[in-house]
Amino acid sequence: MQFGVQRMNYRKDLERIETIRQQARSAAWGTKLTPTEGQRKVKVNLGGPSRMDEDGNIISGRWIDMVVEGNDIFILESDGSMTVVDESTATRPSMKGTWFLALVGNIVSKLGKRDSTGTSAEEAEIDENEDSSSDMGGSGTVTPSDGSGAGKKAVKAAATTMAGGRRRKNVKKR
Repeated sequence: MQFGVQRMNYRKDLERIETIRQQARSAAWGTKLTPTEGQRKVKVNLGGPSRMDEDGNIISGRWIDMVVEGNDIFILESDGSMTVVDESTATRPSMKGTWFLALVGNIVSKLGKRDSTGTSAEEAEIDENEDSSSDMGGSGTVTPSDGSGAGKKAVKAAATTMAGGRRRKNVKKR
């Protein structure tokens, strides 16, 4: 059943990609869809048409910057790089992606990482770190791992932000 759902989602993803590509082409080339030379930067609406919320405010759809160059269409990233948009962008369905086979593969890989003593490589590495940190006289979480106490700086705690505001420190009542 999960593989069937993956296939349906893949088909819908391909349709959505083609719709986005058509929107980008029509924005870059106009209504006649006559290809132009060079690159054209366009904005494509991903979030659907604008709508009104319960307060009467207009909420526009989600717009994304795209670059159309010939028949190739790219998403313009914030760092200036471009990611191609085509059928390879969608995630193909696979049997390995189903929960049962993924679980079996994960268990097999964890069992394969165990060494001859019966402990996993991660547990053995943690045990070695605990042995070396106990010689230094600390737990290893606060003291530096190189064993030297030099180089510690007093770090001033920054204000914590949460949900758009500043948290207040607990003030002791008198």
